[in-house]
Amino acid sequence: MLPHQLIADDFNLSVTNGSGSGAYQALSTLHVWADPYGDEPVNESGEPYEIGSPTRVFDQWTGDTQYLADPLSAHTTLVMPDRDVSISAGYRDMPRWGAPRVYSFFPDQGGNGVIFLIHGGKGNSHSIVGDTEILRFIDDANNRGFAVVAVSSFDRANVLWDIEPDAEDNIDLQRIAAVRLDLIRRGVMTSADPVYLLGISHGGIFVSLFNDANQAYLEFPVAARAVYISPGQLESLATSNTPTMFVLAENDTTVGGESAQQAYNDFLFRGVPTQLWLHHASPLYPERFWRLEGISRDDSRVIYQALKDAGILDADDYLLVDPDMSPLYDKIPEAYRNFETMINDQLKVTYSAHWFMSDFNRQVLDFFEAPSTIVEYDPRIVSFTPDSGTPGTVVEITGIDLFEVSGVTFNGIPAVFEWVSAERIVAAVPPAVSPGPISVQTGRGTATSTSDFQVPLPVIAGVSPNSGTVGAVVTIEGQALFNIESVRFNGVPAGSFSGDLQRLFVQVPQGASTGPIEVTNHLGTTTSPEDFVVAGPSVTGFSPAAGKVGDVVTVTGVAFYDVSEVAFAGVSAEILGSSPSTIVVRVPVQATTGPITVTTANGVGASTSEFKVYPRPEILSFTPTSGSVGTSVTINGSGFEGATRVLFGATSTSFEIRSDKQIVAPVPVGTKTSRIWVIAPGGTATSARYFVPL
Repeated sequence: MLPHQLIADDFNLSVTNGSGSGAYQALSTLHVWADPYGDEPVNESGEPYEIGSPTRVFDQWTGDTQYLADPLSAHTTLVMPDRDVSISAGYRDMPRWGAPRVYSFFPDQGGNGVIFLIHGGKGNSHSIVGDTEILRFIDDANNRGFAVVAVSSFDRANVLWDIEPDAEDNIDLQRIAAVRLDLIRRGVMTSADPVYLLGISHGGIFVSLFNDANQAYLEFPVAARAVYISPGQLESLATSNTPTMFVLAENDTTVGGESAQQAYNDFLFRGVPTQLWLHHASPLYPERFWRLEGISRDDSRVIYQALKDAGILDADDYLLVDPDMSPLYDKIPEAYRNFETMINDQLKVTYSAHWFMSDFNRQVLDFFEAPSTIVEYDPRIVSFTPDSGTPGTVVEITGIDLFEVSGVTFNGIPAVFEWVSAERIVAAVPPAVSPGPISVQTGRGTATSTSDFQVPLPVIAGVSPNSGTVGAVVTIEGQALFNIESVRFNGVPAGSFSGDLQRLFVQVPQGASTGPIEVTNHLGTTTSPEDFVVAGPSVTGFSPAAGKVGDVVTVTGVAFYDVSEVAFAGVSAEILGSSPSTIVVRVPVQATTGPITVTTANGVGASTSEFKVYPRPEILSFTPTSGSVGTSVTINGSGFEGATRVLFGATSTSFEIRSDKQIVAPVPVGTKTSRIWVIAPGGTATSARYFVPL
């Protein structure tokens, strides 16, 4: 293709079933519109179309749609390319809608109020009043002085109610209010007549939208309502004080009842009159279909027998197949095929599937006349899984009619729980639990399991380390280590411990000796598979590193419990004070250089280095015994190692330590006749003889 600056020719746009055809230059921005009715034939009779007859609506564009901004919109745009383009509007059939049809049934006598009947999804006012179960309700309501008004939803394309939560933006909420005003204007009802709502399936969600705020905005007071086979609209119901009844079906696979049950519990908590009824499946009896218009008693028996012969009923005449999920049209005798839909609807009621049932007409009308709270259910626990566990284990409890749950206990011990539905509760096994039944406390009594929840005894799998000194921290590995009451080392209880279900951290207690470790909780005692070896004390150091008899020495180490002796090279010392890591002693008489040992009940610990004991110095002789200043004097004796001073009388002199037994020193100036003194770490030595200076 050429660059658009060089293009001068026009290109053709062909629009079938729409507007916008013509010749245009490339890069022109164009609009196209689909015809409103496609190829639908023109109605030349002048009579209005019958509501529900098919009509044609735009579906999507076909052809060269890659150039369209939105091929799914009846009005869209395109930028003309440098080529011809052809597009065509496509259509699909849909039910025609017109002015909504309102059906009303006003009794000849009575004045209990007006019930607005709200159909489910894919329905309308005509279909709902044609249902046999609904007609039975209308008859019962009229008989008790209630009027019934059935209205179709505005959206006839999707056949659903507007569920926009705010009345200001919800056309169907506004239309229902307008119908009431029209009935008042025409004198059919008065503004003082109570108004009730009965919503089925999707209609149940819609009637839930009549909360306090929307009723005030619409000036549409609702005295009470019934929500059938519907979850309701939880957020709106939570802001409503209108008495509300819920009717659920036991085998409804279309709608889960959790939201309805939650709303019901909320109403109970807030003191708003409410009831919740659960419709159960019932046997199919031979005359069940007699209620259908055009079906006689004998016809009903024939149909029943055909279904029985088809093998879809059990021995007690309960349906084995869900007619809502798998319609049973092919099981109906050929002669009654014109009634197959109505017959299948009756089977839905029998099976307790997703369908309106007339079984609760009395309860609903009683509730409308005098709203009150009635709790009718029989709570039961059917099963729980797992069937054993330790504290914190999450247990799923399944049951029936578990409404208004206020507590869950495991053998009497309260547990933390979450209510999921009337059939399911999740609970955490509580601390200090013991084997026993699970109980669920409800507003209608306590449901208790028929079997016990099992709780395992504690088990010690191993100990790490498997030996240690008193005061050392030991890790005990195992299972079910909960609610621990004591840990013992060969019978001696540990002062403190901590941990979780799989491990305990405990300190070896004072007085512990080699033997098994025992862990005890409220269920029993478990013993370690091997003995724990309690090691003796350990000496890690001492200060000072050397000293003389009588000096104070601090010994450091671990496991200084129940110390019976501290010795210096085997000579016992006086213990002045001690703690688990420190001992203060006095160097004993006759101590010699060697290791320091500490003895306890668990053994002996020895220092790796020797404590140096300085002996008391002693002068045995010296020579010469007289001499002039400067004369070298040899002093003989013992204990001279580390000597710090040599004196002739009171006069110090320099000296040389030649060995532990000999010192050589010159006679100092000023020496007088006197004894010789040697001062060493072990003490002071004095000569017996006097030195005589010359």
